[in-house]
Amino acid sequence: LHSGRRTGVKNKSIRFRLTLWYTGVLALALLAFGAFSWIAIREVLLHAVDEVLEDRVRGVQRFMENQIGSLSVEEIRDEFKEHSVLGPGGDLFQVCDAQGVWLYRSASLEDASVPIEVPARLAPAGIAADRIYKGATLRLFSRPVIVLGQSYTVQVASLTGEIEEGLVRYRSVLLLLIPAILAVAFAGGWWLSGRALAPVDDLTATARSIGDRNLSQRLPVPPTDDELARLSTTLNQMLDRIESGFRRIAEFTADASHELRTPIALIRTT
Repeated sequence: LHSGRRTGVKNKSIRFRLTLWYTGVLALALLAFGAFSWIAIREVLLHAVDEVLEDRVRGVQRFMENQIGSLSVEEIRDEFKEHSVLGPGGDLFQVCDAQGVWLYRSASLEDASVPIEVPARLAPAGIAADRIYKGATLRLFSRPVIVLGQSYTVQVASLTGEIEEGLVRYRSVLLLLIPAILAVAFAGGWWLSGRALAPVDDLTATARSIGDRNLSQRLPVPPTDDELARLSTTLNQMLDRIESGFRRIAEFTADASHELRTPIALIRTT
């Protein structure tokens, strides 16, 4: 069965194989482009989200520098709660000190296991990460800050559900568009390969019509300096040699027949 399949593939026409190779290469190119574009769009969108989160961290840091110097922990938490109501996305941030003690946690995060690192374990530039939170996707950004000589970790978050939905829709469009493009490309490749190989069919038909009665007929040479033109010229040169050899054989046969006619007549007379 496998041998029959391999033979069937080998026996496919050049036109079919050319079209198949063309479509296969195009499919790989489209898949690579789709994957690269999806990753690039996702990175650009997440980078924009990270920039917004960094601005929010700087806003929290300025707020801490202005407020926590003369306040108690409870008063600081009250001020943070007011800040979380007024600030954009303020319901998703939390702050801890160098010992990991919570200075503030948004109400929406109090019952969630959203981890936060102490300042000593974070790079100065901060770190971004994705996390599933109550069935939604969160983009977290954590960065250490120093306020009045004390180290704190400020962690802010943003819901990225709309971004994920947009990426899913874009992926769905790619999955629908790529097969459609490949179908059009296969049809176009089949038509173009047929046009390109039409001279081969003409050469084949002419070669089949040449016999011993019309050896003077020659194959048409396409008006292009390509492989088909060189093939036609080479075959015509071969036909010239065959015709010349056939003519010499015919002349030799005629001469031999003439020369043998008289001796055979004498032999038959005797």
